[in-house]
Amino acid sequence: MEKKENMNLYEKLMNIQMELKAPKSQVNQFGGFNYRNCEDILEAVKPLLQKYRCTLKVSDELVNIGGKNYIQSTARLIDLDSETSIDNTAYAREADSRKGMSEEMLTGSCSSYCRKYCLNGLFLIDDTKDVDSENIEELQKEELEEHLKLISEFNKLADEVNLNREALYEKLGVKSNSELPNSKLKELIGTMKKKKESK
Repeated sequence: MEKKENMNLYEKLMNIQMELKAPKSQVNQFGGFNYRNCEDILEAVKPLLQKYRCTLKVSDELVNIGGKNYIQSTARLIDLDSETSIDNTAYAREADSRKGMSEEMLTGSCSSYCRKYCLNGLFLIDDTKDVDSENIEELQKEELEEHLKLISEFNKLADEVNLNREALYEKLGVKSNSELPNSKLKELIGTMKKKKESK
């Protein structure tokens, strides 16, 4: 085998990808399944980083795309011998809301998820059959259910306070309230409730 100090970074990465074993050590008691998280991957790769004289830097940046907040995670593998590096980037969108989570928890959860898939891409870890895809579908279902409830509440209050919906939609640049995010619907509902109470 070629000496590690004579390998270029791509050769080192190939060896790390081949040797990395990141088992699904986390257990979801409710769903009865095992899964891996970002920390599992980081713990598994540390000995290989030392073996191949590399270090890993993972960072996050909040970016706004199309009016939505996304976490942009970047994993940078740095070769200590040549000081060259390889980057891999992944994106994940913050949910507008999730039951039982504060804004900080939403961002933290989104960051962990995004970092995991960023590392998956760098180290060729296949999670296509992982339960995360089910979690995403469940989250989307929760958001849709909440969206429909908010629209129903919005419509009821709009009738009660005689809201000029057409003028509001024109001001917000939408054709109907179904185009509004849950956060905006909640804000409008709160405003209408105050208006109703002041009568």
